[in-house]
Amino acid sequence: AVLAAGTNLLFADLALGASAMDAFLGFTQLDHVFGSFGLDQRMARLMTAIAFENLAVGVASAAIVAYLSAIVNPRYSAVQYALLASLALLIGTFGRGALGEMIDTDGFAPVFILTAWLGLFAVVMCIIEWVRLSMIARREGQASAQTAGG
Repeated sequence: AVLAAGTNLLFADLALGASAMDAFLGFTQLDHVFGSFGLDQRMARLMTAIAFENLAVGVASAAIVAYLSAIVNPRYSAVQYALLASLALLIGTFGRGALGEMIDTDGFAPVFILTAWLGLFAVVMCIIEWVRLSMIARREGQASAQTAGG
């Protein structure tokens, strides 16, 4: 999720002139690699951003499949998986109209920055839930150790 949010910042950088992307391409010498194939700087920037986005989507897709597979009932996994996956996509569908209007009024960069913040907010919420569940498990482990030892 952090990688996915970070790729939104790559696209925001592209919309703002790509200074960070140019620095990355220059540091890694990838601008010369792209140039050897006859690609200009703009295409190198775009292809690099898309490559990072594809990597992030691949990691996120594997994580969501693993998570959904862990929480569905094996007897009804096809139906439950389809419903949960559709619900996850539905959340993004609700915001598209507002984001499209924001693009029209403010441009692409603020939208990409906003979506990065929303992604990071989701990461923080997941961390909070992980800590909460681990605290519950720790309390249950201590309680069962006390009843077994007592």
